[in-house]
Amino acid sequence: MLIALPNPDATFTATLFLARSGGNSFDELRTTDAVDALFAREFPSARALMPDLTREFFEHPQGSLGTVYTRGWHEDGNVLLLGDAAHAIVPFHGQGMNCAFEDCAELDRLMDIHQSWTGLFEAFERERRPNTDAIAQMALENYVEMRATVLDPEYQRRKAEAEQREKDDPNFIPRYSMVMFHPEISYAEAQRRG
Repeated sequence: MLIALPNPDATFTATLFLARSGGNSFDELRTTDAVDALFAREFPSARALMPDLTREFFEHPQGSLGTVYTRGWHEDGNVLLLGDAAHAIVPFHGQGMNCAFEDCAELDRLMDIHQSWTGLFEAFERERRPNTDAIAQMALENYVEMRATVLDPEYQRRKAEAEQREKDDPNFIPRYSMVMFHPEISYAEAQRRG
């Protein structure tokens, strides 16, 4: 998947998402010819707009994305992991920071209920894990949707139908809208209802 985000100076910053190794991977992109071939094959319309593609490609670093599934967010009431330290997610739903802020709000709420750090930390992990697991899964699914289906006419028809139904029926909320625009709906509930 290739995305391009606009910059204030009217340029774009493009980001290429590929596997690290295997077919169609960064490991295969060791030469300018290989980079040109990939872009010509997979992204020809973007390639036409990128006159300095190969130079820029090799001048910029490759990062890594991943999902963190930590078990045991706390240790004997002495240490608590939250946010990315406990449950980092890929950015394809744009909810990583929101999820970390929800951790803080939930921890604050639970502090009024629990008298010991151990009880607080246990309750925090028990109550937050279903939501952090849900958004991690939905972020991965949203990547597949963005990469593979947004140009599919059937997908576009279903998406337009869901948007119209959402306008007509206040009780119908598509999963994406539940996650992005309804903070009163938890991630786990959005996943279940979606």
